[in-house]
Amino acid sequence: MYLDKKVTILVPSAGSGIRMGGQVRKQYLQLRDKEILKWTLENFYKLSFWDELFVIVPYEDVEIVKQKVDIWFYDEFRKISVIAGGDTRQKSVFNGLSATPKDTEFVVVHDGVRPFLPVKKTLNALDTLNETDELYGIIAAVKITDTIKSVSEKKIIESTIDRDKIWAVQTPQIFKFQTLLEAHQVASEQNLTVTDDAALLEYMDKKVGIFESDRNNIKITEPYDLLMAELVLNQYIGNEEVKR
Repeated sequence: MYLDKKVTILVPSAGSGIRMGGQVRKQYLQLRDKEILKWTLENFYKLSFWDELFVIVPYEDVEIVKQKVDIWFYDEFRKISVIAGGDTRQKSVFNGLSATPKDTEFVVVHDGVRPFLPVKKTLNALDTLNETDELYGIIAAVKITDTIKSVSEKKIIESTIDRDKIWAVQTPQIFKFQTLLEAHQVASEQNLTVTDDAALLEYMDKKVGIFESDRNNIKITEPYDLLMAELVLNQYIGNEEVKR
C-alpha cells in the first residue's frame, strides 16, 4: 500500500516476438541465468509500494507462466496473477485494467521485456502524480540526442524537427486508474488504436507528464537488444538502488 492508496502493476507480456526470431517468445528468453520476464518481475517484487500485480501473457501461455510465477515468488499479502492478453498490446492492457480491483488508485504499466526498471525515478514519478491534481498520468521518457528529420513518402527531407521538444517514450507509465480505465473503454467503443496508453489520455484531453528515465531501460525486441542487455546487466546488478 502506497501512502494508504492502492497501487496495481500491469506487466503486458503477450507479444509474439516476431522481430526476435526463433521459436521462443522474447519474454521467455534467457538473460544470463534468468528469463527476461523474471528479471522484470523481480524488480517489482523487491519493492513495497504496490498491492497487486498482473502479468499479461498469450492465452496459450497462461498456465505455464502461472507455474513459473508460483515457483519464482510467494507473498501472502501481495498477489501476482497471470491473465490472458489480447491480440494487441492495447487490448492486453485493457484486459489487465478490467481485472484490476476497482478500489485501485494508481496503475503502473510496464513492459515485460524491459528488465532494467529505473527504480528511484519510478518512485519519484509516483510521488509527483500523487501530489498534483493537474496530471492524470506520468510516463518514462528519454531525450533525443540525434538530429531528427521529417521526410516525405519518397524519402525527401521536408524539415528538421527541434529535438529539444522530442522525447523517446518508455515504460513504466503511471496513471490514475479510473482515468486510464475510462480512456480504454472509450477507445474500445470508438475502435481507436494507439501505440501507448498515454496517447489515449491525450485523446481525452487529460494532461500527462513525463519523467526523465534511463537509457539503460531498454526494451528487448530484437537480437541486438539482447546483446546490449548483457552489457547493461553488470552495471544494473552492481548498482542496486535503495528499495522502498
